[in-house]
Amino acid sequence: MRQKKWLPFILAVLLWCGGCAAQQAENSVSDSTGTVLATAESETETEKTPKESGFQSETEQKETEENPAASAGTKAAAGIKAQDDDSVKIAAIIGRMTLEEKAAQLFIVLPEALADGVSTVTQAGDVTREAINNFPVSGFVYMQNNLQSPEQVTEMLANVQSYSMERIGLPAFLSVDEEGGKVARISGTGSFNIPGFEGMDEVGQSQDTERAKEIGQTIGAYLSDFGFNLDFAPVADVWSNPQNEVVRQRSFGKIGRASCRERVWYLV
Repeated sequence: MRQKKWLPFILAVLLWCGGCAAQQAENSVSDSTGTVLATAESETETEKTPKESGFQSETEQKETEENPAASAGTKAAAGIKAQDDDSVKIAAIIGRMTLEEKAAQLFIVLPEALADGVSTVTQAGDVTREAINNFPVSGFVYMQNNLQSPEQVTEMLANVQSYSMERIGLPAFLSVDEEGGKVARISGTGSFNIPGFEGMDEVGQSQDTERAKEIGQTIGAYLSDFGFNLDFAPVADVWSNPQNEVVRQRSFGKIGRASCRERVWYLV
């Protein structure tokens, strides 16, 4: 009977002691974890030092090699910074323009529009320089009668760019209608050693994406060599009206997956 009376008391003591032991173990684990964390933080700070100094540790270099996405992210961030720098430069250029200069920059015109008394412009000299000084337009569009030979075109466009940079501090848009097919100012004209191309409607009907890419790259290459930086090409013209024969020959076709593929590859 006495043992039964003392039994609850003994159990309570055992439970109390067990709780103390558990608390002590928990504290020990917590202290140990804190030590580990403190050590890890210390090591992390040590690892940061090379990075802050502009160097990568072997571990970081390995991580970069194993994780190209992270490296790509860094490059993307650098690209954004470069774009921001360009935006600042552009804002500075626009900020020093007069209202008249800003208005002139909204226009791309025929070279004859600014050359008083000249019916067909085939060179860029003092008349062109004076015209650009008076009306610093954003660019010019040239027709077949303006383009006589590779040497003539290259010199004329180089001079125009020089005058534009001298006057406004910006390169001019030097443009042309070089679409291929019947709409071409250079290829197939006989003045340049460049054969003509089939119409874009034929390319669209063939569904030959490689041919579309080949034409686009070829036209882009020789225009760039001459000094052009803008081509009013077919790009995404859509033949939406069957009665419109003008657009039919200049378009890859109606809206659809096939014609969209040709447009994309032409741009590439």
